[in-house]
Amino acid sequence: DNDPGLWALPPELLEELGPEDIPELTDGRLFEPIMPGTKWLDSLILGFEVGIWTGCVIAAFITMGALFTTFWDFRRRVLNARRGIYTFRKKDARIYMDTNFMGGFIATTIVGYIIVVLIVTVVMVVIVWDISRELIWSMRSFIFWTLAVPQIINLVQNMFLRKFFFGDDFIRHRPLASIYMFWQCWLSFLAGIASAIVRIALGVVGIVLSMPQMMAACTPAFMNQLVCLDAAYKQYLGAVLVYHTHCNPVVHVAVQRLLALGRERRRQISEGAPQEAVARKSLWRTKRLIILLLVKHPWLSQFRKAAIYEREAKEKAEEKLKKQQKGLVAKHQKPSSDERRLIQAIHSTKMMNHAGQSRIKMLEDRLSELRMLPIGSPEAMHLVEAALGAANDSNDGRGAGTGRADAVTGGGSLRSSAVRGTDELHEVCLPAAAVPVKSSQISL
Repeated sequence: DNDPGLWALPPELLEELGPEDIPELTDGRLFEPIMPGTKWLDSLILGFEVGIWTGCVIAAFITMGALFTTFWDFRRRVLNARRGIYTFRKKDARIYMDTNFMGGFIATTIVGYIIVVLIVTVVMVVIVWDISRELIWSMRSFIFWTLAVPQIINLVQNMFLRKFFFGDDFIRHRPLASIYMFWQCWLSFLAGIASAIVRIALGVVGIVLSMPQMMAACTPAFMNQLVCLDAAYKQYLGAVLVYHTHCNPVVHVAVQRLLALGRERRRQISEGAPQEAVARKSLWRTKRLIILLLVKHPWLSQFRKAAIYEREAKEKAEEKLKKQQKGLVAKHQKPSSDERRLIQAIHSTKMMNHAGQSRIKMLEDRLSELRMLPIGSPEAMHLVEAALGAANDSNDGRGAGTGRADAVTGGGSLRSSAVRGTDELHEVCLPAAAVPVKSSQISL
């Protein structure tokens, strides 16, 4: 170790010498200044090799899965569009974007494959390379106690404590829940770091999976709600729209034929042909086309006249029901002062009608009793006076209690009619009336 001349030997001689040639350096410390750099470089090269091979295999599986899924999704979207169900916004699909679909599909697949290989290579280099692996391993205690332990505690306590403090949509115990929220504020700060790292990892994985495909936008959903920035996705939607509208021979031929028959029908009617005869003739022409369309696409039945009329009738019935419900709501509201006056008048009129019917029934009964008594007898006179007195007392009481209602509803006419009836009854019952009068001749 203390011999400086040994380090001054030529490199060629040092390469020829081995530990067995230098007994005092059998542990190989002579070669330590050269070996570490070579080892790190070899591990880095190994990391790239493992990363590239692993990336190629993973990218192949992802790309093949994306291709088969794209074929399935393309057919699903087209068939849904033919049923009237659009799984995308129509403003994002433009016919002219279909011109770039084929080239964009090939380019997206190739570029996506390369991107997947590069990302997997970077991840594998970090894992395989000695320096990065040892650096991560040296921080294992910090990573475990700072990131992993808070996340584990958070998961375990949420699994058990949430059953005692919270229900599905309510809080069971507010004081304990407030303490738990305060504790979670500090714990979730550390656990949130791990969640943020996992979120970044999931975002990267999502981007990697979306690179080789065009059936879904690789931009975030909140951006797609404002404006779609993924041009490849727009090209895919353009191809779906073109295939739905222009590569549908059954619908295309049937619609064009129906339009031609419609033009011919209007032309014949304009030339003076009988409208009923033209309609009868065109019915058997269009019927088979309509049946064909309905068999292939049953959802078109909602656009037939009968369905439209039925839907309009249903909407009118619902609107009428809503108006009735509004009327019921208005009926249960507190009435105004004018409404209360009318309600009181209506109530008073009903009471007067009821009292009038009772008096009429009483007078008719007395009249029946009077006819069974001798004319001019004291019993007859007493019966007449008692009946008329009871009727006049009822009229006076009703007039004193319902004068205001009479002014509103014309109750005075009812009272005068009752008085006129009693006068006629008095004339019938007077002794001077020698001729008997039938009850039907009395106008009450």
